[in-house]
Amino acid sequence: NHRTLFPAMLLQRAMHQHVRELETHAILYGLPNSKSTPVFSRVGYRCVGQMVRRVRVLRLEEYLSRHLPGWSSRLVGTVVDRARLGVVALRRLVHGGFRSQWLTQPDARFDELWRRCAVPGVLMGVRDAAFLKWRFAECPLRSYKFFALFSAGDQRLVAYTVCEARERVLPVRDSNEPLRLP
Repeated sequence: NHRTLFPAMLLQRAMHQHVRELETHAILYGLPNSKSTPVFSRVGYRCVGQMVRRVRVLRLEEYLSRHLPGWSSRLVGTVVDRARLGVVALRRLVHGGFRSQWLTQPDARFDELWRRCAVPGVLMGVRDAAFLKWRFAECPLRSYKFFALFSAGDQRLVAYTVCEARERVLPVRDSNEPLRLP
């Protein structure tokens, strides 16, 4: 019962007022779910961008088994998965300027990437090696791996993705893609 509109608005207004009185932060942001967006709007927040979740099925058999009989989901899933792997292999031949590697820890190359990616007018949290190590590599609750993309010529880090190591899924928990403000 406590999660109704009025108490939620009181809480957000009190927090908003507290931060304004501190005068230490130039920006205050929130990540409301779809049910709490009206509360944030009434308190005075304005939407500057959307976070979009994307999913890519890596192995089709299990996904197709929800929609097709077992034998056909195995057959179609195997054929499509092999075809997609073939396309990836062809792309690697054409775009051979990159190499990828799984890492367990961020290193100095992540700092250099952060310096290159931090641009004015872009809302982006710090993603240097120290932060990534603290947030992901040293996390005692979950196991994470860093999928890093390097340029083949000079071995510079060009992109990364942090993935949670799970048995049957590979959730992406962070990447170096910034949120562009309008």
